[in-house]
Amino acid sequence: MAFLAFDLDLVYAIRVIVLLRKYLKEWVQMVSRLNYDQDDGYDCVKLFKIYQNILQAFELYKAVSQFLVMLMNVFGIVWLFKDLSLVILQSMECEKFYIAVEEAKMVCIQLIMKNSSESQKRLYKQVLHMNRMFSKMSACGLFYIDATLPTRLMGLIASYYVLLLQFALL
Repeated sequence: MAFLAFDLDLVYAIRVIVLLRKYLKEWVQMVSRLNYDQDDGYDCVKLFKIYQNILQAFELYKAVSQFLVMLMNVFGIVWLFKDLSLVILQSMECEKFYIAVEEAKMVCIQLIMKNSSESQKRLYKQVLHMNRMFSKMSACGLFYIDATLPTRLMGLIASYYVLLLQFALL
């Protein structure tokens, strides 16, 4: 519930900065329409006061929003680490399950070679047949949930940050 309140506050803050930008664009248009020949000191004073008000509103916006943005980023990073930890934990447990399935397959292969009853051999064959149809869990066919997932995610995140840095430094 707290995250919803933060999100709503952030959306409100975005709307406020959009409004301030629109006021500033309108101010620029008003200044552009001033005639050089027709020097009216009253209009210039009025325009300066409007500009002051816009910048004061932005200072108020900064004071209110910077704490909200800082909280959103801190909670976002904590939330990201929590989610990443859960993905790593699930990947590890899935990989352990896949290893256990492989061990069951190996045991059945070894035991089928020994002197076993027909019912035991049937059991081993059924297990081996089921293992041929076994597949790893995937995320809607996009990628497998296994031990390599966390490293692939870290590589993806690192590539994304490098891309962002390249755009930021251009």
